[in-house]
Amino acid sequence: MRLTAALCLTTALLSAPALAQEAAPVRDSTPFTLSSGTPRTPEQLALRFDKADLSFKLLPETQSIEGVAILDFTATAPAAAVVVELDTLFAIAAIAVDGQTIAGWSNPEGRLTIPLPRPLAAGRTASIRIAYAGRPHQAQRAPWDGGFVWSTTPDAHTLRLYIGDDAFYESLRRLVYGRPDPRPGNFQPRYATTPEFIAIVNAVTGRDLNWFFDAYLYQAALPDLVMTRDGERMTLEWKTGAALPFPLPVEVEVDGRLRTLAMTDGRASFTAPATAHILLDPGSKVLRRLDYLEVWKASQAPAAAH
Repeated sequence: MRLTAALCLTTALLSAPALAQEAAPVRDSTPFTLSSGTPRTPEQLALRFDKADLSFKLLPETQSIEGVAILDFTATAPAAAVVVELDTLFAIAAIAVDGQTIAGWSNPEGRLTIPLPRPLAAGRTASIRIAYAGRPHQAQRAPWDGGFVWSTTPDAHTLRLYIGDDAFYESLRRLVYGRPDPRPGNFQPRYATTPEFIAIVNAVTGRDLNWFFDAYLYQAALPDLVMTRDGERMTLEWKTGAALPFPLPVEVEVDGRLRTLAMTDGRASFTAPATAHILLDPGSKVLRRLDYLEVWKASQAPAAAH
């Protein structure tokens, strides 16, 4: 059983940021952890894995996680130890078997061996609790190689604010677990694609949001919100890389008064005096092209070349 694989997808999507901790020295996973298809040990063959209850705290500032895994097993043959796979990049804080603290465990290569307080007869069960923390192995060429991906995707922030928390998190649960009501024991690990996630969001919201994903996922340039003035008439228009309609609503503040423009067909108009102070998206809810960021990025390019 690959605990690390289960941790990566779940924490990346569902965990919340926490306070920063001091970063640990960068290390890498062992060849055993990075391999796949290794034979199961006799201890693993003697146990049936029944259920996992995983909880995490995500620390993006240090690109680390803190987690607790509660794993339930049933012996299919006499067993004196439990063997699970846990990356050596994680420091183990505590291990308990059926509530009893275990001190004699070992994890030299990422194959964690936990001695049982007493041998387990066939048909008997054991519950293992493992508390751990550390910086997970990061994928160098995701998704083609394994590992954690620290996602900094403001488009997810924009999507959440647009469709609402309920629809957003239900979509994530369906993506990760294959169902909206995951409980220990009622789901299986699954792999999903971007088109699947788009279909899930469309189904959950009851709307066709392909235009949203076309602009953010399949175009190199960010949507650009362009404002023009004709007297006191202001016109806003979304410009996207594919020149397709982009009807994403946007908030506008005029002299301190906030309003939301529907941007039907990607356009909207409003009136404002020539002396009015106008702010577009004052709450920074929408991921879009910003001129000052483009200027800053261009100024950093010469420095990066040296």
